[in-house]
Amino acid sequence: MEPIGGVVVEGVSGRLYESTGHGLELRLWGKKPRGLSWNGDFAVNVYGGVWKAAPAGVEFLASTMLPYRVRKERGSVFRRNSTTFELSFFIGTKDNGDFGVSHGRIHSTLASLVGEHGDPPFMLEFSPVSADTTFRFHAFSRASKVMAALDALDPRLNVAEKGDWEQLRPGILRSALGLIRWWLLPILFLAFLWCIALYREQTTELVCQRIFPSDFLGFTEATSVEEVLPVFPRNQLETWQLSNLEAQLTAVEAAGAEGNAHIPAILESASAIVERSVTAKDLHDIPLHIADLMNRRGVLQRIRGFFSFVNVCWLLAIAGITVSVGPAAWVILRPFRELLRRLGQWMWDHVVFPGAMFLHRNGVFELALYYICALFVHTGVEHPAERGFYISLTGLVFSIPAYFYSTALHCKVKAKDPEPFVSISHLWVFFMLAPMAYYYNSSLLGFLAIYSVYAAIGFSVICLGLCYVIGFRSKEALYRVCAASLLLLLGYISLQFAGFQSRWLAPFELPIQVLGTLTLCLGLLIQSSVFYKYGDYGLRQVPVIILLSIFSLIGNLYGLAAMTNTSYVFAVMYLLEKYLEFHTEWKFNGWILLLILSVLLYKGSFFLHTHPEYISDLFQPALSITSQ
Repeated sequence: MEPIGGVVVEGVSGRLYESTGHGLELRLWGKKPRGLSWNGDFAVNVYGGVWKAAPAGVEFLASTMLPYRVRKERGSVFRRNSTTFELSFFIGTKDNGDFGVSHGRIHSTLASLVGEHGDPPFMLEFSPVSADTTFRFHAFSRASKVMAALDALDPRLNVAEKGDWEQLRPGILRSALGLIRWWLLPILFLAFLWCIALYREQTTELVCQRIFPSDFLGFTEATSVEEVLPVFPRNQLETWQLSNLEAQLTAVEAAGAEGNAHIPAILESASAIVERSVTAKDLHDIPLHIADLMNRRGVLQRIRGFFSFVNVCWLLAIAGITVSVGPAAWVILRPFRELLRRLGQWMWDHVVFPGAMFLHRNGVFELALYYICALFVHTGVEHPAERGFYISLTGLVFSIPAYFYSTALHCKVKAKDPEPFVSISHLWVFFMLAPMAYYYNSSLLGFLAIYSVYAAIGFSVICLGLCYVIGFRSKEALYRVCAASLLLLLGYISLQFAGFQSRWLAPFELPIQVLGTLTLCLGLLIQSSVFYKYGDYGLRQVPVIILLSIFSLIGNLYGLAAMTNTSYVFAVMYLLEKYLEFHTEWKFNGWILLLILSVLLYKGSFFLHTHPEYISDLFQPALSITSQ
């Protein structure tokens, strides 16, 4: 970007930072408009051929870290009444958590730039770390000048030169092409997921069979868990239908030879209901299995319980593989890297490392990552849903680091304003999860997809060690989330009034009830507090009371247990908050407050133990893990 604010750099000098044996101290001086002041930190970005001599992986890491926040020397400021400035920065000094660059590495990199890469010019771009203060200035130099200053041991030797920022900064066309290249593979992956969810047979025939190996993980034709379980109804409707068929079967069997002709038709109807082969014994044993399940005993309960545990282990394995595959590969390949260095430094420097960097820069590694993700998704849909879900989930989870790899490769996120990138990334996650939530009818994926939308507009859940922070990133985010939740819940309630049912809506019903009600009620609870200083206090109580009453009424009328119980929980929290405000406002004794709160806590604990369905409905999405 072009310079902003009229700041002109007239000189740059540098010297090695001696305190830690790492890093540089840079000094800049020049002219600025009178009245421009800034006493905070700066972010620096680097443009030009300075990365050509960098060690393996440094260019990639730098692209993820830039613009980098630099530590400014104390007392080094833009003074309002002055028309000149002088700033000192410390880079790579290993102080206060800063990364460390040894003096030997600095000299060897500069020498490589001069001797092997033609001494290319580079530009440092400085800007304040603030969204409210906007000015920007550039400094130009070359490796040869920096080396001369370090060798001369003269901290005042000017290494700056004149330069053209337009030649070193990417132009509009290049930036547009970079943006298209950044989104190319992530959008193609989303398109693949939506095609799989909506047109599985056509996508498999036209695409998957041509580019993916068949039976990638093996055991596509293996027996499913449901096939080894006794025949059992999956919902109340199937229970009623199978009970009628069992009564008919009992009647025709009692009729003797006259009724035997009707038995195949009855068994065929039962097979169509449960979507598997059913014998007469299977149909007669269903009441026994239901009784065993109600008493928490029997083979059905034990097998399903065991595979619920296996499913949780599978989820943990997916998460463990995702976070450890990169570091583990780095550790495993370390002996091979050392071996290659010992066998031939030339082979490493001129074949292995350049080849790897060529594949990295030209997107071959990126393409391979998305190919593997798509391969797992395709393999999952080829398997029965009970295990195919977790195979596809592996591809979905792997696609998240693939997306960030694409971002690091083709895009630079502004360190001082990452909010747009965070929102875009969460929306991408939503469009990645939504088709698979529909395909597998998974409330777990539906819950994560809806949360991604809320995270995109400002809602967040952050773990800080032993503390979880649940809330909104700003006041504006609170308003956005409350408005979005209100519109979402009104739309959902309208569909309930109309009796609308859709397979698209099914995996998202529970997440809408829980997250929609929770975020809206939490936002209203915050706004209704006496410590919230915006608007009239009395008027802020009205929407809380009205909406809590409406949610509890509609939840009870339409059997929306999650909405009902969430509204009850927030109603109790609202009443408790109002009492606390009343108690503190009238300055009642603190011991009385402690006694009242303790009694309420005692009663609440007893109530929750006697009514556990309130908690189970709130956390139903977590329980859906065991039902996949």
